[in-house]
Amino acid sequence: MKARSAARSVCRLLRDGEWFGTGFLVAPGLLLTNNHVIDSAAEAGRFTAEFGLELDLNDRPASPIVRFELDANRTFVTSPFQGGLDFTFIAVRPTSVDGSTSIDDFGWLPMDERRDKILEGEPCVIIQ
Repeated sequence: MKARSAARSVCRLLRDGEWFGTGFLVAPGLLLTNNHVIDSAAEAGRFTAEFGLELDLNDRPASPIVRFELDANRTFVTSPFQGGLDFTFIAVRPTSVDGSTSIDDFGWLPMDERRDKILEGEPCVIIQ
């Protein structure tokens, strides 16, 4: 059940309408992805975030896909891929492209600074 809940906060990132990377919400309206996916605020304007991209057992969409524009003017922080931590934080517009859905409907995954949150040998699932 926790994995299904966590998956709601994960999105596919499209650049100019083509799949390019993934990200996930880490605070209300704040997306985390990699710097090698979105490396500048100017580049962010080419991206759209798609939430709800889940397929059923017959490879058909299990729920409607909801698209959001990114808002680098509100928040954009990045660390370069070469020699850095390879992350980008970027704001997501509060309402979907079609105006029907709030970004808050997708929740968010809190970041946890503890180093001991996963123990050696413990299974880990990465949703992307």
